[in-house]
Amino acid sequence: MRFLWLVITAALWAVALTHAVTSESSAVLALPAFFLVGLSLGLAQSRHAFTAGLAFSAAPVILDGVKIGIDLAHDPTSHSLFPFELLVTIILGLIPASGLVSGFALRKLNSVPPRAACVTVYSSVALAMLSPILSRAFELNTNAATVSTLKRLWQAETVYAADHQHRFTCEGPLLPGFERERWFASTQLGLTTKDHMQGRGRYWFTVRCGDLSRGDHLYIDADPGPGGIVYCTDETGVIYGVPFKNGAVCGR
Repeated sequence: MRFLWLVITAALWAVALTHAVTSESSAVLALPAFFLVGLSLGLAQSRHAFTAGLAFSAAPVILDGVKIGIDLAHDPTSHSLFPFELLVTIILGLIPASGLVSGFALRKLNSVPPRAACVTVYSSVALAMLSPILSRAFELNTNAATVSTLKRLWQAETVYAADHQHRFTCEGPLLPGFERERWFASTQLGLTTKDHMQGRGRYWFTVRCGDLSRGDHLYIDADPGPGGIVYCTDETGVIYGVPFKNGAVCGR
């Protein structure tokens, strides 16, 4: 009975982590926790444990499907690429499934001590408990790096404008210090200006330089997508931040 409760505790922690993985950047600890939960259930080598392992493997795609459904009910445009999101969570579910199969095979091929399953359960619970702390630290580090990059972009635009009759540029490769970064153009819209680049984590930076790209104004934003903070700045160099929300405006 004690072992059963340990397995249930680990499974609940790991299912909670599934939501964190599908919405935030906590996969570094979540993925091994998923594998260890599957491994512990496989080492238990009982029909109920194996069934629980299969259910746990299906949990990521089920939870993500429910989350996508709720988001679409509030905003039909919030998940335009949801098939790819579901594909990611299906792959995520294969991680505990591989642990389950590995544990089951180990018990079949070798003599594994009964305590081995307990060790994997304790390990997965420890990882699950540490994950929110380290995930928050990772998020803060990503936000700090994003603000730093935004400042550097503003400084580069200031230097460029000083040498070009006080005109800003939307061409990222022309900015001092950013020539070797990978800049992209919105080719699907028929545009050729390379004005956005990928930052750390889920952040994308976009440089805008006024109506018709004449360079008379400057606006740079860092967009993480749903669940993050949008940062932005303009020609004043003041950096603003607002929670991501469709239609929300970052700035003064």
